Amino acid sequence: MRSRGFTLIELMIVMVIVAILVAVGVPSWRSFSAPSRRTRRARRCSRRSRLARQTAVTTHRPVYIQFGSPPSTTDITTFKVHLDTDSDGVVDSGERNKTYTLPKNTRLSVVALTPTDTIPFIASGGLKTNSTGAR
Repeated sequence: MRSRGFTLIELMIVMVIVAILVAVGVPSWRSFSAPSRRTRRARRCSRRSRLARQTAVTTHRPVYIQFGSPPSTTDITTFKVHLDTDSDGVVDSGERNKTYTLPKNTRLSVVALTPTDTIPFIASGGLKTNSTGAR
């Protein structure tokens, strides 16, 4: 009579083969997924800037995106979105003001804007006159 099942040796050999495949596959998967993580992080930042622009259009008020805390132009890990209800360009009490932190291990190495460190959206959704961005 023949018994059914696998011997302990056969199971051990299969486990070793699986372990080798996992050991080879995990580093490859990490290098494959790294660009995808960077893309998701960039999209998240882009989505927040589009939302700020849309907020300016729907509220008919200027919205400012200010990079860095305190404002800076290099190695930025935070940015602030400010809905300027009285159009004075200053954060006053009662105005919507939200600070966002970039995802872990993400930073903006250089921000070149005029005025320095700020993207000013006017009520029409365009940039404020004399505002530029450069790379």
